[in-house]
Amino acid sequence: MSWVQFHFKCRYFLQKTNEGLTLQQAKKSFEKSSLDTLYSEKDLTGVQKKLFDKIFHLHNINDVKRALNIFSSINLAESLASSKTYKSITNKLSYLEVVTAVFITFITLYKLFVYPVFSELIQQYPALGGDFFGLIPSMWLLGITVSVLTFMFTFSYRKYIKNIDSLVINLPSKNLKLIIPKKILVEITKLNKIITIPLNKNGSRDSFYNKLDAINEMGLDESLELASLFKHQAEKLETMIWQHSKRTFGFMYSLVILVIAFYIIQIYDPIFKIGVVLG
Repeated sequence: MSWVQFHFKCRYFLQKTNEGLTLQQAKKSFEKSSLDTLYSEKDLTGVQKKLFDKIFHLHNINDVKRALNIFSSINLAESLASSKTYKSITNKLSYLEVVTAVFITFITLYKLFVYPVFSELIQQYPALGGDFFGLIPSMWLLGITVSVLTFMFTFSYRKYIKNIDSLVINLPSKNLKLIIPKKILVEITKLNKIITIPLNKNGSRDSFYNKLDAINEMGLDESLELASLFKHQAEKLETMIWQHSKRTFGFMYSLVILVIAFYIIQIYDPIFKIGVVLG
């Protein structure tokens, strides 16, 4: 998918409709121009195609031009798809996956090679055993469970971040609404209202529409103001998701570190006791 191609296609259609062509004529002109792959390997797909096709449901040419003008002005690529914040979060997810993979390797090697040796020593010298040494097999199973849950979390969170543009355009499903924090849902809804406002001519009127009417009455550029507003709200959404991800990462790292700490204690506890027992 390419939002850059989406914006270009909106600009092309806006130019052609300003020249007096209908949407269908502009579509035929675009197909003949070989510009459908100017910014991407293929024409629009997925959420971008779905959003663009909604323009064809508008019957008034002025509404069509308004929608094309607004869609051309709002930089969805920069605000959502190419956000540095979201890329930083995905990098942190990759780092967490590496830590988890190392953790699995560590506890498995300990269970296979270190634990049997210490078990034999403790059978000969019971004083070497700690209070929790017998829990190692159960802790290994717990560690694997935690690791699987961590990988499930990173997979789901990466998919959530990767599809943030789809969530904004289509709004989250009922199941996702149960998982996504309410404050983030509010910001997603605000962004959805901004991007879909030129398509909802018969939508219910609220304070946002009244503010938009005031902008038009003052003679301000509607598309420019909506683009600025969208960028502002997108930055607020980024901040909220970043803060939520930091809290979630903190919890996941703490969980992994606690289990690692348990294993380290079980490794060194018998070693420290050897001198006392043998002495």
